[in-house]
Amino acid sequence: MLILCWTILLSVNSVRAVLLRNYAQTTFNFRLANYFQDGMVLLFDEPSSVLWGYGQPGAKAQVVIFGESVSVDVNDAGIWKTNFWIHILGGPFEIDVYQIERGNRTGHIRLRDVYFGEVFLCGGGANMAFPLAKMFNGSEELASSSQFPRIRLLRIAPASSSTEWQEPRILQNWTVASPDSLKDFSALCWATGRRVYEDLRTRFDEKGSIGLIGAYEQADFPVRSWTPPDSIEQCPGTMPHPANDSGLWNAMIAPLKELRLTSVIWYQGEADATINPDTYGCLLQAMVDGWRKHFYHDIALPFGIVQLGTRNADTIPGATARLRWEQTAGYGQVPNAALVRVFMASAMDLADPESPFGSELPRFKEEIAQRLLAGIVSVLYYRHIPFQGPFPQRVQLSQDNVSVYIEYDAKSNFVSDVPNTFEVCCDPLVLRGDSWEDCRVWRNTTSQPDRSAGNAVVVYTPCGGIAASFLRYAWAATPCGYKRCQVYATDYLGDARGIPGPPFVLPTNWTRDGWNVV
Repeated sequence: MLILCWTILLSVNSVRAVLLRNYAQTTFNFRLANYFQDGMVLLFDEPSSVLWGYGQPGAKAQVVIFGESVSVDVNDAGIWKTNFWIHILGGPFEIDVYQIERGNRTGHIRLRDVYFGEVFLCGGGANMAFPLAKMFNGSEELASSSQFPRIRLLRIAPASSSTEWQEPRILQNWTVASPDSLKDFSALCWATGRRVYEDLRTRFDEKGSIGLIGAYEQADFPVRSWTPPDSIEQCPGTMPHPANDSGLWNAMIAPLKELRLTSVIWYQGEADATINPDTYGCLLQAMVDGWRKHFYHDIALPFGIVQLGTRNADTIPGATARLRWEQTAGYGQVPNAALVRVFMASAMDLADPESPFGSELPRFKEEIAQRLLAGIVSVLYYRHIPFQGPFPQRVQLSQDNVSVYIEYDAKSNFVSDVPNTFEVCCDPLVLRGDSWEDCRVWRNTTSQPDRSAGNAVVVYTPCGGIAASFLRYAWAATPCGYKRCQVYATDYLGDARGIPGPPFVLPTNWTRDGWNVV
């Protein structure tokens, strides 16, 4: 039985009462907001979807779907809005919207070929913008795209503004997936969405639908450009960049905040690694919290984040590794107490040094998508499959200071025929209770798995008579080659190198108790 729940929202707090200059309403034409189009996908189930648009002040807008209707007043600014809760998956459906003045219908809009399904917003910088046609296996993906007519694409035009826009500029209207519509679309967004669609098709037969919204910028901007201005204030110690602050949020994300989303997929950070990587953690958390506040009024909108990939060299020594650590808010893993309902896919072992687009733009996107899917399935759909790499639950320096024993939280696949990426702090002035950032002497060492345990590694210390105070792993711009790091977990497809153990820096007498990783 179809249950259709309407909620009339007469308040204009969530839709700006004063229209911004670039979309100033002077004639009060009856229309929908520009991203409500034929062929679109709206979110099914909770939270409710939204329709809004413009009309004649004092008139009413009547929305009709599945034979049921609701009317809502057009306010003095010429804006109307209503939301609805659809408990049905699939389509195609039609939605009729009428303007009613003095009992007469004076305007009519019909939305055709509308589907209800899952909606993902893909945002970020150059790695998210990396086009499908240029990734490894891109030609095969394009050739098979016509098999997925229920995946629909919408692309927001790159833009920046000092004030929030009411509507975005649209570069690509809602379009059925095809070789032509996909070739310049985000490779990672498509590869992730296709996998989610196939998962839905497995569980719901042919009823699944996916909407992919690309809101990314080819140029690398710092994370504060994507962050609402009231959220940047949460990080008072960071250096302001007025030319960049909130500009992309204002023009590309804020105009979409009335949409209801399944999740955000986020790949960004390269620009921050060249500016101030040590503040990224606070700013990322501020961005996530800010988006959630504006989109869902503090409901925890899920975020899937790609942990920064590789690059041949750092502008700031150690910046890329530091930023990866900051992407977890200093916990090493997500979700955690600071980043709730956040899942992560690491790209640190997908080195592509010969990429014609630069080493920081690897062509391996399908591998990241596979790792993101595992997080989506586990965190969003509560089907618990592996999506996190092995992380230490105990680190202990031996009494003779010769070795450090690492006990992982899951069965670990230790790769022995690759260069070692464990390092220990041998600085005599730094104790285990100090900050790892004070260490001036990091030494590479050797390591081997504890075969009797199955989830432990022994790292040898080259510190002589000095007690090693800290241990770090994979702490480099490019810590390893393609799927050639030292520690992995087997993914749900059975790939023994499917999920890399994340980089970390920890004291040599540490346990996970109270670490607040959830």
